[in-house]
Amino acid sequence: MPDRIIDLDLWEDGNSDQLPAITVTGQGLHFEGSTVEFDRLLLILGGWLRP
Repeated sequence: MPDRIIDLDLWEDGNSDQLPAITVTGQGLHFEGSTVEFDRLLLILGGWLRP
């Protein structure tokens, strides 16, 4: 059983403007965005900010 689960709805209203673009490629995940978008994503993944 995992210690933590984060449900991040990338298609929720406004999320596409506040998070980096995430694309699945043959090599893995590709993230592209501004510093502010990456900071928000890291805060969510770190548990300091709710999605």
